[in-house]
Amino acid sequence: MRRLSKKVIRKIKSIIAKTIPHNVSYRPKDVYENVQEYLHEDNRKKPAPAYKELYPSYTSVINIDEEFYSKCADYMDLPRQAAIPTAYIVEIPHGRLHTDTVFSVAIISRDNKLVGGVSYQMGKNKAKENSIFEQTFFITPKKYSGTAFHLLIGGSGDNNYFHWLFDALCRIHLLQKSGWFDRIDYFIVPGFELGYQKDTLRLLGIDDNKIIPGNVETHIVADSLVATNYVRYHSHVPAWACSFLKNNFPKVIEAGERVYPYVYVSRNDSDKRFVINENELVNFLAEYGFKKVELGNMTFQQQVNLFGSAKVIIGPHGAGWANLVFCEPGTTAIELFASEYIIPVYYDLANKAGVNYQYMACESDASAENVKQGMRLNLLVDLNQLKPMLETIMEKYSAESNSY
Repeated sequence: MRRLSKKVIRKIKSIIAKTIPHNVSYRPKDVYENVQEYLHEDNRKKPAPAYKELYPSYTSVINIDEEFYSKCADYMDLPRQAAIPTAYIVEIPHGRLHTDTVFSVAIISRDNKLVGGVSYQMGKNKAKENSIFEQTFFITPKKYSGTAFHLLIGGSGDNNYFHWLFDALCRIHLLQKSGWFDRIDYFIVPGFELGYQKDTLRLLGIDDNKIIPGNVETHIVADSLVATNYVRYHSHVPAWACSFLKNNFPKVIEAGERVYPYVYVSRNDSDKRFVINENELVNFLAEYGFKKVELGNMTFQQQVNLFGSAKVIIGPHGAGWANLVFCEPGTTAIELFASEYIIPVYYDLANKAGVNYQYMACESDASAENVKQGMRLNLLVDLNQLKPMLETIMEKYSAESNSY
């Protein structure tokens, strides 16, 4: 009900934003297609903008086998190879930020132009396609004295674990690498309601009083606005992002905390992509010593500890698989997919983390022709198909245990 209410509110706000004129002067008058164009023009003013390049451009190839790639959903835009641009950070004096919290993040210069490269519009590549140019209703921006760093990604970052870790939080690494971390007075984040959001920021040494929730304060102007370009391109996760998470969030197991070598990650607490015959699956896995867990009931540190201690992890596709980055090399993961919604993100992530990745395509309760439909498919796990996979894996770990 709460999620439905949020969707209704967002829909109403979207209609108002495009139909009722109010503070229209805040709509950008033009665009800088990229940061270099902005720097060339704005560098003539005082204070001048600042810019640093942090990682060079490169060609990324998703590390998966051809058979798996051939099974990926046709409607997904998942190029196996992509040109990744230079990673950079830029400081925009008297910069303004506007977001609709779902599809758009607009970074606006002091001369009222949208800055491409650090702005974002879901499904669009060009700065002039940002939905802010369709907007007529603007609230007055809230003013902040000091320097603000933004981690917004449009939608999903406010409530999705994977997008929070890789698309939002990893930008902290770019900030640290730039040497500007200590200059930041405020951090504009997608949301600050969920436990893992608060936990991760606190573990990185960021005080609560420095947080600006971007899903609450949607129009902001600061003395100085600092932004990076985006971490992922076409689902390609850079190796430095995995290293940042692994190094900054180590396993710390408290006395009495229970972790398990064999883990089944349930999505029984979700309304999509859950296992239809989960009771049968859980009973089957229990014979091999697997324990069922629901990540939604765990703190961030408990999730790190769970994945960091496990030998074998199995479960349906979901954001919780982002925790593979915390696994020890040699861990085995079996990801369960609906056959019409197979995507390579966690296969690639597993390879970067040194995890032995396997997968199983399952029947689903419907068909899918697009991402929205695919994301909602529930799974029916064929235990007869799973059994030989699991027995081979368990024999390996049994042999390793007997060798000590």
